[in-house]
Amino acid sequence: MWSRPLLASKARAFLIHVAVSAAVFAAVIYVFLALWFPEPYFRIDGGLAMIALAAAVDLVVGPLITFLVYRPQRRDNLINFTVIAFLQAAALTWGVQVLYTQRPLYAAYVGGPVRTFFPVTEELIRGAPPRAGLLPGLKEHPPLVFIPLSSDPSQARGMLMSVLLGGPSLLSSTHLWLPVEGRALATIVNEARSRAALEALDPDAGRLIDEFLVENGARFEDFAFVPLRGRYQSALFALRKTDGTIAGVVYANVRPE
Repeated sequence: MWSRPLLASKARAFLIHVAVSAAVFAAVIYVFLALWFPEPYFRIDGGLAMIALAAAVDLVVGPLITFLVYRPQRRDNLINFTVIAFLQAAALTWGVQVLYTQRPLYAAYVGGPVRTFFPVTEELIRGAPPRAGLLPGLKEHPPLVFIPLSSDPSQARGMLMSVLLGGPSLLSSTHLWLPVEGRALATIVNEARSRAALEALDPDAGRLIDEFLVENGARFEDFAFVPLRGRYQSALFALRKTDGTIAGVVYANVRPE
């Protein structure tokens, strides 16, 4: 059994490790939330699970190993701490790299029967960047873009099947992208689902939309409520019909199939 002085020394080393790790973790979380996964992407793309996994490694596993191996005045403490720090930094670096490539750069609207926005990650458009007018700013919310479907019915069906089956060909077709304005915005507004259609997809949608409208002192007719489909959940963008800007987000899990 460990003596009381040894336990106290181990606990002190554990707490120091937790404090250092927490400071680094807080900086990573700030970047994660403020720059890479702003709401609603954090929630609908499983951000909480990602943070919980990172916290388990950074704030629990690393300090726990320190607690187990630390012995006061041992010559190999420095070597042990160096190895622990290296492994922890390598795991954190790998996780940050994965998150960076999965961050949403755009939200692309696919019309027709789909009528939904989809997050577009760097991975999807690597090697095919959009034109300069559509490039996102560092701190901007991921810009909205519109993907027009082919006027040929068979080609349009192929494009839709691609996105519904998870194929990257349509979402990564940056040469088709248009800004959400003019005719593109008019199409989105005209294709927006009715309140009854949204409630059919999620029974809570009506109540959540009403709460949003009361909070903003607005009417249902002022907005186009359009689904944004994430990896794990969906939400509704409340788009102003006048200019296509995002007035807010309604967390109704409206997930068109």
